[in-house]
Formats: sequence, C-alpha cells, structure tokens
Amino acid sequence: MPMNIKRTTERNTSWPLRLWLGQIPLAKAFWLYGILVFYATDDIVNDLDSAGNHGWNVVASIFMNAVCGLEFIYGIVWSVGVWRSSSRYSGSNLWRELTYAAVILQMAAIAKGLVLLAPIAAATLLGSK
Repeated sequence: MPMNIKRTTERNTSWPLRLWLGQIPLAKAFWLYGILVFYATDDIVNDLDSAGNHGWNVVASIFMNAVCGLEFIYGIVWSVGVWRSSSRYSGSNLWRELTYAAVILQMAAIAKGLVLLAPIAAATLLGSK
C-alpha cells in the first residue's frame, strides 16, 4: 500500500480503532488515552459512590456500574493498543519496557477486579438469599 494511502486511511479511522491497532504514538496513547482517561473515570466513580452514600443509591449504583463496565472494556482496548504502539516505538528501550510493565499491571488489575466481582455478580443475577 502506498504511503499516502496508508496515512489517509489512518487519519480517517476512528480513534478507538486506531488505539486498538496501536497506530497512536506511544506517549499520546499512554498518557492521554490511558492515564488521563482512567483518572477521570475513577473520579466519576468516586463521585457516584459518594452520591450513593447520600441517598441516591439506585441511580448512583446504575451509573456507577455502567461507568465501571465501560472502564473495563476500555481498559482492555487501551492495554492492547498501548502494547501494540510500544512494539512500534522506535525510541528508548526503557520506555518500551516500562510500558510493557504498566500494561501487565493493568491487565492484572482487570483480572483481580473480575475475580473480586464475580461472586457479587453471581449473587445479583441468581438472587441473594
């Protein structure tokens, strides 16, 4: 594929797809699409948790679960995309290796969340007694 066609295709592709494919530069993918987004969603979840403690239990719980579910899906997309972007990175090997470590820690956090939430989800779906 000629270079100008590839660049046009990459420019016209949505950013979530470009992130998934590792086509976003490593620094931007890691800091902007990773750290900043996760910080913002954690702040939203904390605000919803606080609202739930002040009488908005049902509404806050629904929104908090939706945000957590979206954050879970986005965490997987981000992890795969940053991993792929770091494999394309031509700079220092230190940044590449640190990125791999951060992605492994992110995936471990996702796995931990699944393990901790599985009993709660099962009790909710099956009806706790």
